[in-house]
Amino acid sequence: RVSKVCHHRPPSPPLSLSPSPPAMPTAESMSVDGPSATDGNVCNVVYCSLSGAACQRPVISPTTGHVYERSILLQCLLENGGVDPVDGKAPLKEDDLIELRGAAGAAVPPRLPSSSSIPAVLTALRDEYDASALETFGLRKSLMETRRELSQALYRVDAAVRVIARVTQERDAARAALAAAAS
Repeated sequence: RVSKVCHHRPPSPPLSLSPSPPAMPTAESMSVDGPSATDGNVCNVVYCSLSGAACQRPVISPTTGHVYERSILLQCLLENGGVDPVDGKAPLKEDDLIELRGAAGAAVPPRLPSSSSIPAVLTALRDEYDASALETFGLRKSLMETRRELSQALYRVDAAVRVIARVTQERDAARAALAAAAS
């Protein structure tokens, strides 16, 4: 019996961690922790050969070299009697799978299909424009309030400077009158 889950997408080519032609990976040739940062061919997203979705827990079949999402592959193995879903002949057990631990946390969740349609993109752009317009309005309102406060502060400082200048003149005149009266 063939499951719908097992045939969403045609199988992808085997995973190769080197630029050379793809070779059948073995437990010795594969890094259990995933590709190292020194490899020139590091990929952050690993896609399942069955579903085409980004893997959260990727595993490699040692018989075919294909990458699968662990839960999807285990479900296919249960439905197909323990036969590799791509090969269709080779027996495959859960213990044979090679887990890619380094790629599990690095997988980026796939983009929602709704954000790839034109109406969804237009809606997102409209929402961004509305948010920008509201932010600009708030900033202009804040700028006007700050200008008003600054204007009032400058007026108060100018008035204080005038009062000090007038009082200083009166003091100097009083001193001069006192000095003239004393002499």
